[in-house]
Amino acid sequence: HAKVTLAGCHAHGTCGSIPVDLGKARELLQSAGEQDNAQAMAVLGALLRRGEWGYAADFSTARTLLDRAAKLGDVSAVWQLGLMALGGEGVQPHAREAIRAFKHVAERAVWFNLLHTAEVAYVSGDMAGAYWRYKLAAEAGSRVGLANLGFFLERGVAGVVGPNASAAFRAYRLAADQGDVPSLRRLGDMHYFGHGCERNYSRALEVYLSNAGDAQSLFN
Repeated sequence: HAKVTLAGCHAHGTCGSIPVDLGKARELLQSAGEQDNAQAMAVLGALLRRGEWGYAADFSTARTLLDRAAKLGDVSAVWQLGLMALGGEGVQPHAREAIRAFKHVAERAVWFNLLHTAEVAYVSGDMAGAYWRYKLAAEAGSRVGLANLGFFLERGVAGVVGPNASAAFRAYRLAADQGDVPSLRRLGDMHYFGHGCERNYSRALEVYLSNAGDAQSLFN
């Protein structure tokens, strides 16, 4: 999420000495989106929907990006799709589709709040606070929560939990089952190095190839 955060800094000039630079903001956001970052695609889709940050309004591309982000579990993308369906933006108005989208968002509001506060805790250096919030989100089945829980379990959190590669592997696997691209890549790495599981080069190759849309996986 670092590129998305930095893009926001360049767009609004609210991060200390970072100046407003919409070109740089768009470059960072598009780069993150090309790496299948769901948050980046959701933000980019919303900007294209509204024609902000120097983008011309483009409902078709916005919907494509938001659909992809929603499939990767981004709740804000589902909200934006609901607004598009309700207002008939690029499509015929569809109240039932809008209601389904808004219901989906309402049911996942707790996840959204947990993930937001977890990210705030992480950025502020509160690793323990971030860990517990991501753990709660993961226990609720959140893809993002599971992926970040795997990250923390691999490394451990001082005074809270020690490194546990096997538990990290399980968290990544559950996140990957929901379509999380970085988690699937990490599973390939773990199979390759025997980290959290038995070393298995063939399985690592299978995982990398199944993640063919990810350039880093293909490189590996």
